[in-house]
Amino acid sequence: MTIKRLIAAVLLASLPACTRNVLVRPDEYLATHSPKRIAVVDDRGQVYQVLHPSIVDGELVGYEIGTPYTVAVPVEYLRGGLIKAIHPVKTGLLVGSAAAVVVAGIVAMMSGGTGAVCAMNFDVSTEGAGARGHCDTSGPDGSSIPDGGSNTLHR
Repeated sequence: MTIKRLIAAVLLASLPACTRNVLVRPDEYLATHSPKRIAVVDDRGQVYQVLHPSIVDGELVGYEIGTPYTVAVPVEYLRGGLIKAIHPVKTGLLVGSAAAVVVAGIVAMMSGGTGAVCAMNFDVSTEGAGARGHCDTSGPDGSSIPDGGSNTLHR
């Protein structure tokens, strides 16, 4: 699994943590937003989960989730609605944490675990074909590269 797929999988798995349930007045909310779904409660306590809701002639209309039927409830009988909304703080923390992990991983890979920036040296003439490279922290003139030095490939 590549690092990109791993990061995408972690972000996708943690996406539900970035949402929150918000109580709304269905008539006011649907006047300015077009949610894919909404859950509403009428004055008798009946819960409706409505797909593609809209307000038409004073009624909340849409498809009742899980059934092939449409639903129409007069707005004056609705007590409230519940929608899923993005939680900006949680989303910011998740994205910031993911970015920090990626940067830390890149720095760790570049330093080769030694703390010094690493240039991979594949000297096939002395190590044989298929030889594994090693972390070369010396400069072109043989001097040691200090931490944060050049990351060039020496041949």
